[in-house]
Amino acid sequence: PGEQISENFIESPSIKKISFTGSTEIGKKIVNHRYWS
Repeated sequence: PGEQISENFIESPSIKKISFTGSTEIGKKIVNHRYWS
């Protein structure tokens, strides 16, 4: 699932920043908030 989600992140321009910082704690928090909250 993670790989498919990552691809969806790349598809969205506003998500590029998140995917770029996805390896950081902030990136993970943003992703979790937007997609799992």
